[in-house]
Amino acid sequence: MHQGAYARHFARHAIELSLILEDGLMDDSKCISDYMVRSPSIAEGWQPVSLIRQRMLTDSFSFLPVQLDGQWKVVADYKLAKWLRTAPNKGKRKERLAASLDDARKNGLDLVDPVTTKNGKEVSELLANTDGRPILVVDNEGRLLGIATPYDLL
Repeated sequence: MHQGAYARHFARHAIELSLILEDGLMDDSKCISDYMVRSPSIAEGWQPVSLIRQRMLTDSFSFLPVQLDGQWKVVADYKLAKWLRTAPNKGKRKERLAASLDDARKNGLDLVDPVTTKNGKEVSELLANTDGRPILVVDNEGRLLGIATPYDLL
């Protein structure tokens, strides 16, 4: 067997084994803190859309949290793609990429309201109300502790 093909098959089998092990280990986990990504990356209102887009693509993020006016929102990949791809021409798309997130919001970029919760909530209860939105876990002062998306809960 060709070494490259063998390595690809081995990698695939290792992933499949990891999924089985993870499912077994997480079988009794019911709390959102068991599934959340701790200390997630966040966006800032002053950052250019191009930087936020780059971070989302580089790290395969579907959602990127941002705190605006004391409230948590998320930049969603599908909303960002729609806003960028509906630019009337190439020049306008470049303008949109160069705009800050704050300016982009003023010019039609919709942000998503996440489900926000405290540590300790049960996943089943939270999933009943997400409608595909991410779950942000915050402390009593509103600081972001973690994020969980439907993908994380598969």
